[in-house]
Amino acid sequence: MTALALQRVVLRMHHDPALVAAVYADPEAALSGEELTAAERAMLVAPDPRAWGTDPARRDRVLEALRKELPASCAVAELAAGRQALMRFFQSADFHGCVRRRGVLVHAMAAWLDAEARAGRMGRVRLAAVVAIEAAAARLRRRGRPPLGPVPERLPEVLRLAPWVELLQLPAGSVALFGAPTGPGRVEPRAAEWALVERLPGAEAEVAVGVLPGALAALLDAARERQDLAELLAIIRREGVEPPEDEEVLLGLLGDGLLAP
Repeated sequence: MTALALQRVVLRMHHDPALVAAVYADPEAALSGEELTAAERAMLVAPDPRAWGTDPARRDRVLEALRKELPASCAVAELAAGRQALMRFFQSADFHGCVRRRGVLVHAMAAWLDAEARAGRMGRVRLAAVVAIEAAAARLRRRGRPPLGPVPERLPEVLRLAPWVELLQLPAGSVALFGAPTGPGRVEPRAAEWALVERLPGAEAEVAVGVLPGALAALLDAARERQDLAELLAIIRREGVEPPEDEEVLLGLLGDGLLAP
């Protein structure tokens, strides 16, 4: 167990010069929560501290890999605070906690960017809007692919929002900003829009993002939790859709992959 803990500390020190400085200054304090033996702690401070910085491009490579999944978020953050501000991620509790837990680094960076936005840094409302979309897309890419099958002839008695779909309520203009993050687009916190983030069928893990009309969003929102067929039909009828068209609406949503049995 300590060998794995040692590997994780080494990985963190390779990316965080502040951690290197803390470990060399006081290894007991800096590594107090780590499952390391005395010999392993001594091993970490045996080299010249400059050895930890022999690959100065390491963090840049990792950042570029993260940027591929969070391009709009990184663009908004960089526009507001500069590229160097993104390097603070490697000193954050999100980064270090992710390495300790063997988590997914892109999820950790999305959480960090969201926290930066909520703290009023790096574009604030603009950043929070695009991070919400890209964090959802990153989660969906790691789920199973939507099945490619025939639309059922009859509606199941219980329906739910499909697991390869996420529904987000965001400030108005968020989806447009996501599409052009370095443009002049603005988000309006006093108004809202519903964004649908959908993992598309196929092996490429492609994700589509769009704005939903309010009535459809309300129906899908109600289906976040398992819903009886009768309850969903009642929601549709309140919008003025009469039988048998109400069932056809749900069959269409099943066929489009937005609802699942």
